[in-house]
Formats: sequence, C-alpha cells, structure tokens
Amino acid sequence: MKYLYFISFALVYAFVQLLEKINAVPFQWMSFYLTDLCAMPLVLGLLLLILRLTQHKYLRLPIWFILSITAYWTVYFEYYLPLQHSQYTADLLDGVMYFIGSLTFIFWQKKYLPNTPLKKQIQQT
Repeated sequence: MKYLYFISFALVYAFVQLLEKINAVPFQWMSFYLTDLCAMPLVLGLLLLILRLTQHKYLRLPIWFILSITAYWTVYFEYYLPLQHSQYTADLLDGVMYFIGSLTFIFWQKKYLPNTPLKKQIQQT
C-alpha cells in the first residue's frame, strides 16, 4: 500500500503527459492542474527515496522541509520563470495545487511510512 500512492501519482502524471503529446487531452484542467497536483508528491517521493537509500532507511521528511520545498517550487515556477521567459505563465492556482499535493504527501508519509523499524512497531502494540 505504501508504494501505491507514489505509483498512482506517477501513472496519472505520465498518462496526462501522453495525452498532451498526442493532442488528446479531454479537459484542459487535466493539463493545467492535474499535473501540478502530481508534481510535489513525485518530487518529494523521489527525494525521500534518495535520502532513505543514502542516509537512513527510516527517515521522514519534516513538515517544515516539505512546505519550504513547495514554497520554493511555487515561487520559482509561478513567479521567477514567468518573469524570465515568455513561454511560462504565472498561475496562482498552480501554486495551490502544489500545496495540495504536498499535503497529500504529508498525510501519506505519516500514515504509511513509519520512522521506526517494523520490529519495534510490533513490540509497541
């Protein structure tokens, strides 16, 4: 169950990207907002995977860190890049979707990724 979350977001993101490539996106909001909703869970999930493989296998990302990364991502993609390049557009709702995606990541991490070994959890119950 703990990997189903990440796989689901990856599949949804890949599906929307595929639809965009073949010009078959049925609803514009899928292209505009669904991919933004998937972005932060994928970025944070990959970051957590790398940290768990290289640092500590029970590590969890702190909420302040998740929100900081999301704020940085929002400012960069929705403020800075539109000022620098005309191909990017600023959209506050994109930022809202990034934060909603981050909140789902926080919930998933808390529910499905304990920061203690499984043996210790079983002993505590």
